[in-house]
Amino acid sequence: MDFRLKANKIKFVVIPIIIFIVIIILLLSMIVMREKSMKYVFSERLDKQVITIDDKKITLYDTCYYIIDVENTINEMAVAYNPNDPTEFWNTHFSNSMNSVFTRDYARKLVRELCIYDYIMEQEAYKKDVSLNDKEIAEAKEQASDFYDNLSEKAKKNTTITREAVEDTCIRKKLVVKYVELVAKNLKKEGYTDDMISQLNYDGTLYQNTIKKEYNIDYSEYEFNNLPMGSISIN
Repeated sequence: MDFRLKANKIKFVVIPIIIFIVIIILLLSMIVMREKSMKYVFSERLDKQVITIDDKKITLYDTCYYIIDVENTINEMAVAYNPNDPTEFWNTHFSNSMNSVFTRDYARKLVRELCIYDYIMEQEAYKKDVSLNDKEIAEAKEQASDFYDNLSEKAKKNTTITREAVEDTCIRKKLVVKYVELVAKNLKKEGYTDDMISQLNYDGTLYQNTIKKEYNIDYSEYEFNNLPMGSISIN
């Protein structure tokens, strides 16, 4: 009888403990699964729409040229800052003006703004019937070839960017440069004395306060806030 009572007491204590452990294991499993499902994997999101400019839809893949270009540019500073550990610079604050932001955040914003700028100014060029001639297109394709041939294997693997995609972007950028130079030249003839090239740059007053505001722009904060800048094509 004493043995049965003792066994019952053990069951009374052990069973709730086992149930509690099982519940904890289940909860931990759910948390791990949730974290895995929420993990941002760049290569799996290339088809996601990240920017909309009026009716133009731009995917993450469409921004890959800018991602690689910005990473390479900032990484040059990172190597100069600490040749033995360039990633240290990526984890510091970057000051490009009066404002100071984390380098990775600055890089994310720069990718977004440069991409938006080129697509907007391309449309502005079309409106004024500005186009590239055969020689200029050939020059853009040569620049694209140099860019693509110098890509790291990591960049090619993570972005899956093609030579054709790089060419498209370089042709767009070439057109934008031509258009900006023409507009700046015309404005100078009209009596403007400021550096109009700078005013028409992606961070220029004329572009930001006038041209850009004529377009309806939307972008995914989630996608850009999670871009693993500093590790997509380098490091």
